Amino acid sequence: MKQKIRGDFAHIRLTRDFNLLTVRELERSYKDCERFEFDLSSCRFIDSEAIIYIHRLIHSGIEVRLLQAPPILKECLRILELEHVWEENKNLNMVD
Repeated sequence: MKQKIRGDFAHIRLTRDFNLLTVRELERSYKDCERFEFDLSSCRFIDSEAIIYIHRLIHSGIEVRLLQAPPILKECLRILELEHVWEENKNLNMVD
């Protein structure tokens, strides 16, 4: 995981899959951040724990920007019937 932190903003480039271990590390390391930008270009897989983590962030008012999310994320959101919720949320921005 590579990071740049400026005040309450964290740009995080994940260098592995976004899974439970990654979520635990993020929860420990970035408690004071109010804006996140996740570069997911190196992720092949995003599991349900990652989706739950992001979902909690955006619904607690934290701004989240996802860069280059793998196609599996959209498929997982479709299966979980969360596509429309994420698309409509003003605190989430997904950039391909």
